[in-house]
Amino acid sequence: RRGSFDDDEEVEEEVTTVKVTKHSANRDAIRVDFGISALSRSLKFNSRSFEQAPKGYKNSPVPGGRLEAEMYPFAFSNPNSAAAGIGVAGDYDQTFALNLQSTAQPGTKFPVTEKHWSVGLRYRIAFGSRPTSPTLTLGAGFAHHTFVVNRKALAMGTVIDLPDVDYVGYDPGLTFRIPIGGNVALLFGGRALLVTGTGKIQTPEQYGQAKVTAGEATVGLDFVFANRYALRIVGELAQMGFAFTGGAEMTNNRDGEAASKDVGGAADRYLGGAATFGVLY
Repeated sequence: RRGSFDDDEEVEEEVTTVKVTKHSANRDAIRVDFGISALSRSLKFNSRSFEQAPKGYKNSPVPGGRLEAEMYPFAFSNPNSAAAGIGVAGDYDQTFALNLQSTAQPGTKFPVTEKHWSVGLRYRIAFGSRPTSPTLTLGAGFAHHTFVVNRKALAMGTVIDLPDVDYVGYDPGLTFRIPIGGNVALLFGGRALLVTGTGKIQTPEQYGQAKVTAGEATVGLDFVFANRYALRIVGELAQMGFAFTGGAEMTNNRDGEAASKDVGGAADRYLGGAATFGVLY
């Protein structure tokens, strides 16, 4: 027999609980960092000692801005899965204001565009399931580093003896993140740069063809607050080394005698760091 309900009877209802996935700092699904940076550059040439030898270049640290981002799409639903380690990342850094002065034209300031960026794939491996477990992130992508002098104010016939560089190439690398306290982690890693182009420095009018080896190293600390915010402080060193094959204007003809090789190589070094504020999920 079918029953009926009186107004005073209690009815049980099914309640569904939705579990919110938690992301610790070592397994974040998305992270965006922004802040300030500083960068100095030195360019030294390996040449024989003679009057026309290239003098090279060096500047003190110059302030800039930094933006970094990483995203691991599969970590949104299950940060502990193997697929959660698949992601993408990128960074962009540009010097705010850098001007070059040359004895070739005293009193004139020549603006310099100095910036670098990269974008690529990542795979993050966590050694353990705790929020304090260390991680290793493997990466590979495309990188670009520019140092170009604006020569519009240069008088006709005057030459600034400093080649522009515009490095492009692929950047395989790895980064370790090792927690050393509840909210602090040590970061260190490195990337190679498999150079596919260097800009005007390798034109026949400058230093010509060369064997180029390049890479960078990073070390720093990551301070995390409530698993949602972070302060990252890093130091960075990058270097591009050239071994010139000879036969170009600036390798063989600096002294007016094209038969002899005057410049054998160069070391282009960048030393700096950044302090950024991060938002994590």
